[in-house]
Amino acid sequence: MLSKIMKMADGLIKWASIALLGTMTFLVFLNVVLRYLFNSSIIVSEEVGRYMFVWMTFLGSIVALSENSHIKVDILVDRLPPGARKCTRLSVDLLMLLCCVLLSIGGWRQTIINMANPAPVSHVPIGLVYLAGLVASVVMSGMLVGRIVRKIADWKEAAA
Repeated sequence: MLSKIMKMADGLIKWASIALLGTMTFLVFLNVVLRYLFNSSIIVSEEVGRYMFVWMTFLGSIVALSENSHIKVDILVDRLPPGARKCTRLSVDLLMLLCCVLLSIGGWRQTIINMANPAPVSHVPIGLVYLAGLVASVVMSGMLVGRIVRKIADWKEAAA
C-alpha cells in the first residue's frame, strides 16, 4: 500500500516538473515572439518563470533522491570492506537527513517571514518561493528516514 502511494507521489512530482518546464518554455517563447514581432512582452513572465524554476529545481531534487541519482563519488566507498561500506552509506544518509532537517527549519522560517511580502510585479507572496525548499526538504526527510530504517532492518535480518 505504501509503495503504491510512493509511486503515485513520484509520478505526480515528475509530471509537475514536466508541467513547470513546459510552462516556462512556453512563456519564454511567447515573450520572444511578442518582443520581436509586436515590440511588447508579458511583464509578469520573468518573475513567474523564476519562481517556477525554483520549484522545478526542488521537485527535481526529490526525484533524484527517489531514484538514487544524486551526484556522488563512491570510488573510495566501493573499495572499502562490506561492513565499512554499509556504515559509510548509513552515515551519508544520516548527514543528508541532518541537512534536510536544517533546510526544513530555514525553509519554514523564511516561508512564514515572506508570506506577507508580495513580489513586485506578480504580487505573489514571496513565501511561496521558500515553500518549495520546505516541501522538498520534508519529503526528502521522509524518504531518507525510510531508507535508514530499511538499512537497519536489513542489517538486523542479516545478523539473525
